[in-house]
Amino acid sequence: MEGISNLSTSDANTMARTVADRSPAGTQDRTVLVTGAWLAVLGALLAFVANGLHPHPSDFRLESLLQQIAQNGAWSTVHMTLIFGLLLILGALVAITFTFEGKPGATAARFACMASLMGGALIMVSTAMDGFAMNRLASAWLDAAPGDKATALGIASAFEDAQYAVYSLSIVIFLGIGIFLYGLATVQSGTYPKALGWLAMLSGGGSFVVGVAQSFGGPDLRTTEVFFVLFSMLSTVWVLVMGVLMWRRARLTQAHRDLVPMPS
Repeated sequence: MEGISNLSTSDANTMARTVADRSPAGTQDRTVLVTGAWLAVLGALLAFVANGLHPHPSDFRLESLLQQIAQNGAWSTVHMTLIFGLLLILGALVAITFTFEGKPGATAARFACMASLMGGALIMVSTAMDGFAMNRLASAWLDAAPGDKATALGIASAFEDAQYAVYSLSIVIFLGIGIFLYGLATVQSGTYPKALGWLAMLSGGGSFVVGVAQSFGGPDLRTTEVFFVLFSMLSTVWVLVMGVLMWRRARLTQAHRDLVPMPS
């Protein structure tokens, strides 16, 4: 009894942390960090590559767009790359959500995850429509006989309106609400640098405005294109940095686990 009573509070806390670090839950936390880090870094890099290769035309007349799409042999490949990048980023965001558990920003992170998954599904549908279906419509219009070009153009125009509506809504929900809420969770929790949270909130707020404007303006509103590129790049940078920080946290956690001996 005397030995137990002489056990200091500091020693007891150290032993508790050691057991927690070596517990299955501690191992799961490290697994989440490492997995999320890989997903975030690889997803962000794929997104950078795909967005860098994706054409950003200055002439938005439908005939000009269709001609560029039909003559671009890498159009579908670029969009498939972007879809894979988005899948990895969505997985990373789920992992990031877990890192907020038990902290002040946990509720905001959960809502952010929900918005990101909903908006992410929309943006993948939109990307598939643009990358695969629109590619076929563009080729059909380009190869159509002179008497059939007007009909082919009308079909492509209606399809573009539908694709642009889905795309714009995905910006509102995913890049707007989702990323903004992740930024709010970051600021509230203190788990990651607050500057990173403010960056996400800036990007999310800007994307929300862009998405709403495009939803009401339709394909004829193209003045938002430069702002979309800017805010989407900021969001991708945020994901990349979050991946690096998760990797660093995982390494520090592993180092601490290796250095602290099991209590006898």
